[in-house]
Amino acid sequence: MVITMTNQKGGVSKTTTAWLMGIGLQRRGFKVMLVDLDPQTSLSYLLQADKKKPAISDLLTGSATIQEVIQATPEGLFFIAGNTRMVSMISSIEQTAIKETFDPVKEIVDYIILDTPPALSALTVAAAIAADRIIIPTQASSMALSGIMKLYTSAIVIAQKINPELIIDGILLTRYNGRSIINRQLKALLDDIATACGTKVYQTTIRQSVAVEEAQSAQKDLFAYAPNAPVTKDYESFIDEFLRGES
Repeated sequence: MVITMTNQKGGVSKTTTAWLMGIGLQRRGFKVMLVDLDPQTSLSYLLQADKKKPAISDLLTGSATIQEVIQATPEGLFFIAGNTRMVSMISSIEQTAIKETFDPVKEIVDYIILDTPPALSALTVAAAIAADRIIIPTQASSMALSGIMKLYTSAIVIAQKINPELIIDGILLTRYNGRSIINRQLKALLDDIATACGTKVYQTTIRQSVAVEEAQSAQKDLFAYAPNAPVTKDYESFIDEFLRGES
């Protein structure tokens, strides 16, 4: 299964969610590959990618093979690093390039998670065309919510014209404060938006926590770095909820 993690707004924990979902699924015994499609390469940093190895742009342009670009963490999580050369592909990549590249990989891993740039670009569209599922991390803010309908509209066009298997699996609320009145009001609004879009807001919400930033700064797996932190339990709960939905 290919999961595209996307939101056209930055700062909504999109990369963090891709990172921790990949690790969490791998810890549950699944074979997982993370792919960094974002020129900011934050995911590659978190995974301590070897910068000397070919990266995703080399694979997509045909200058490297899939075997040459795959890296792995000591725990056995596979990944393909990003690089700044992806900037040139944001507006020019062929729509089916990512799908054609990763369709064969689906035979050897259980999950491929694509981390996309924070923009509704040609690169993001190509990642959606390759996907079986889209997950939209978002904060409970009016600015973050405003782009979800645009994502939904794009996903519907892709599903109707190119990828009929595409499903928006759900919307994940991140950096959420359940004690904030405005957060609760915006969550209610998001529930209505999700219903209108034929999807759902995950029951699990991810709270704001310094533990995530500390783990990222240390380039450490959050589940090992702070196993008892409330935010760690949030991500565990989200992964379990996702897997229940798939079963």
